[in-house]
Order: sequence, then structure tokens, then C-alpha cells
Amino acid sequence: MEGSLLLPLSDGLVIEQICRQEQQIIISVRSTAALARCPLCAAVSESIHSHYQRTVADLPEVGQLVILKLTVRRFFCRNALCTRRIFTERLPELVRPWAQMTNRLREALGVLSFATCAEAGSRLAPHLGMKGSPSTLLRCQKAASLAPPADFTKIGLDDFAFRRGRTYGTIIVNLETHHLIDVLPDRTVETVAAWLAAHPDIEVISRDRASDYATAATLGAPQALQVCDRWHLLRNLSEHVTTFLARMRAQIRKTSQEQAPPREEDPLEEARWKEREACEQARDTRRQERRARKTVREQTKAARQEERLDRYQQILTLKSQGLSPEEIAPRVGCSARTIRQWLADGVKTTPRRRRPSPLDAYASHLWRRWEEGEQRAEKLYQELLEKGYTGSVRAVYRYLHRWRPSQTDCEEPVVRKHRPRKTAPPPGPFDECQAKEAVWLYIRSPDELKPKEQEHVAFIRQVHPSLETAYQLVQTFVKMARERTGTGLEVWLKQVRDSQIAELTQFAKGIERDLASVQAALTLPYSNGVVEGHVHRLKLIKRQGYGRASFPLLRQRILYQAV
Repeated sequence: MEGSLLLPLSDGLVIEQICRQEQQIIISVRSTAALARCPLCAAVSESIHSHYQRTVADLPEVGQLVILKLTVRRFFCRNALCTRRIFTERLPELVRPWAQMTNRLREALGVLSFATCAEAGSRLAPHLGMKGSPSTLLRCQKAASLAPPADFTKIGLDDFAFRRGRTYGTIIVNLETHHLIDVLPDRTVETVAAWLAAHPDIEVISRDRASDYATAATLGAPQALQVCDRWHLLRNLSEHVTTFLARMRAQIRKTSQEQAPPREEDPLEEARWKEREACEQARDTRRQERRARKTVREQTKAARQEERLDRYQQILTLKSQGLSPEEIAPRVGCSARTIRQWLADGVKTTPRRRRPSPLDAYASHLWRRWEEGEQRAEKLYQELLEKGYTGSVRAVYRYLHRWRPSQTDCEEPVVRKHRPRKTAPPPGPFDECQAKEAVWLYIRSPDELKPKEQEHVAFIRQVHPSLETAYQLVQTFVKMARERTGTGLEVWLKQVRDSQIAELTQFAKGIERDLASVQAALTLPYSNGVVEGHVHRLKLIKRQGYGRASFPLLRQRILYQAV
């Protein structure tokens, strides 16, 4: 029977049988065409060689898989000049040569994968009665045919990142229909200029202020009028104004603080300061007490040494009188053993010998560094560690202590001077606004500002004459961009040069280098706004492929979804 409404078939195909097996609908289809054309030489042949069967998948019916069993024929090619002797008949309206699915199933899988992605589409397909691996869906995307773009004469150029900071591409949009035209693999001058040269009908090119696109447009489409994007112009202006306000911020802050009311004393802050001062005084008192105790110990030690010498002289006098140590002992208050020792060795007038220290091995190094002016124990300890010392830093402190001058060597005790109390200046009414925030007071129209913002910008303008001049210049340029009255651009550039404001002068020099496109931007209605919208959509498509799509596949997805 001929193809039904549920399974439309082209002429020359008939349905022989329909059966159901394991959740599948199997349909046997036979070709009945009397003639076939050789795919190589296009000669018509009626000579049948043999029959064979093809198995292809088709669109599902009521949610079940449909398998077509196609019985097709082989023909002899009777063209003596043709190199092919046997060929199989083609069914171009139903299935491609060597394909395992019908054209309509391939298109359906392509639509599914374009709407989602290959991985998600392969998981969703079985629920719709279709089968397809991620690789199959990718092939369906790449094989999808795209309609050529409509004629265009006005385009917008912009770049987008394949990988931010590393690789970039170029997107091209029709400014009249807002439809995507093409995507280029990079943003180099050569690539963009070659594409523009292949489309000589272009009349207007809207672009950002990048020099590469300006050069490419000049080389590839010299007949086209270049229009600089107004948004990028205002952005560049705001960046220069931000730098200018940051330079003037110190003066703005100073003027704001001068107009601030007197600062009221904070009781809590005053209490904290008094508490801190009391702690410092107590610390100084404890330090002086420690020094005083040290002085007393030294005086006591000297008195004991003097008393010992007096006692030794008494012992020598009594010994000369012929008294024995036992007789001398009760008179001087010492034991007989001590008296014998003193008579044998004498009394030592020098301090007791210091015990050996592990630091004695490094004494020469320590003394040399001490003479050089390095008297910090922590620093010397680190140097000794590098030389193999294994002791503690506390031992180094004690070892160096004998080289430090004692308090008795000083004429007056050293008393630490308290730091003067630092009082922060009172905050001004306009201290909180940063340069990045204040720039919007300059860029926006006065009618759009709130009363507090109007008060703020009025204060900034009166701080310095250059701030007032900059405000007037910025407002004039913004008005030209909004109302597209670019006829006054030359006058504005002269006013900027006369103002001698470095930041605005630098901005004006950039405009003069691209004067024609800026003049067109401030006069014509074209801009890159619609191009930026397509870039935003492109980022979403790119992230659906997790950033792993090759450029041909990414371009196919972008252009398909732009139709």
C-alpha cells in the first residue's frame, strides 16, 4: 500500500508490511521505481542487477521506535564511458546514502541537540521515542543546513572571548534586522578585513574603539562609513573622569572637613584613652622599680666585698700577734677552716669566676657583631643558629647582658615619653563618596539626580575651578552623545585643550585619532547595543557546551539559533 498519513512516503515507495516487536514498530517498504540514475554519470538505467535490504530508523509513532526495512535494488550502468558498472538506487527524499536514519529523524535529533546539548539531548531522546548517542547528536548539529543571511548593508562588529584574556573571536550583526550574520574564529586585522572585502555592499560599520577593527574596516571596506559605539565613548570618558576625581580627592576631602561641624568628644573614646595612658604609666613605674632594685643589689654586693676585706685585715693582724686560727675565729666571726683558707690563698677582690657557657665558642663572632652595632639578641641568635648553635635565645639574652651598660652608669634614669594623643579630624559631609561613585554625578544628567546627589555635585564643583570646568565639559559631551548633536565636537575639543586638564586632554587626543568615526557616532543612530546583546546570548550557548565546543560546532550552534 502507498504511504499513509502517519507515515508519508515519496512516490515509488510502497508499504508491504507493518508489525510490532519488543516496543518497536517495524515497517517493510519496497521501491517500485522503474528507472534509476547512476550517481556517477547520471545515466538512466532499467537493468536491475539484484535486490538488498537497508535498515534505517525513522521518527517515532505514539512514542515507540519506528524501524524501516527498505528493499531497494542495484542497477547496471549501461554507459560505456562510466567507470562504475553497478550502482544502488538513491532515495534522496527519505534517506541519505549509507545513512542509518531518515532525513526527518536526523533533523529532529538536530533540533533536539540545538535546543539542549549533545549530552542532555541523548538522555532526553529515549523519552521521545528516539535513540541517539552524544556523538550522533553532534553529527546532526554539524550536518544541519543553515539558511544564508538576508542582504545587508549596515553591520556591527564586536569581539567575544573563547577564553578570557587568551583567545577571542568576532561576531557580526545586521544593524537593520538585528539578525546575526556570521562568526569569525579570531579578531585579527587579516581575518576581519578579508571577510569585509568579500562583502563589498557594506555601507556602515559600527564598532568599538579597538584599533584592530578600525584598521580592518579601512582595509576591507574603504567605502563604508565607520561609526564608533557611543557606549564605549562614554565608558572611556568615565574612566578618565574617575582618574581626574581621584587626583582631586585629597583637596575635596580637605574642603569637606573644613566645612564639618566641630567634633564632639566621645565619652567612651575618652575613657579608652585614659585607660591606655594609665597602663603606660604603670608599665614605666614597674620598669623604674626593677632598675632601682638592681641598683640596691649592686650596692649590697659592694658593701659585702668591703666588709670581707676589713675582716681579712683583722685576721692578718691577729695572726701577726701569734694567735692560732681557732683563737682568731671567735673574734672575727668566721670558722677556723675559712681562716686557714684565707691565710693560705688570700681573699679574692675580683668577682667570682663565671661558669663556662656554650656561647663561649661564638664569643668572637658575638663581640665583632656587637662592635658593629648589632645588639639585638634575636638577630644574633638567628646568626648563631646558622653556625650550629643549639641553645636557646634566652641564653643569648643572658650572655649579652654583661655587655650592656648598667643603670648606675647613666646620669639620669631613662623615662619613656608618652606618645601624644592623635585625634582624627572630624568627618566631612562628603567624605564617604569615592571617585568611582562621584563620576556618575558628572556623567548623569542633573535632572536624574536626587536632591542629596545634587547637593553633593554642587559642593564638588565649587572646591576648585578645574572641577567646575571638567563638569561643564563632561556634561556637554554626554549631551552630544544622547541627543546626537555632534556638530559641536570641534568646539568641544578646543575647549578641552584650553582647560589644560590632563585627563580630559588625553581623552580628547584619542578622539582626534579617530575623529571621523566619533563624529558619526555623535550624529547617526547606529550603535553596538544589538551586537552586545548577541554577545550575551553567545556566552550562554558557549557555556551550554561547557566551553569545550570547537569553533565549527560553536559557530553552527550560534548561527542556527539566530535564525
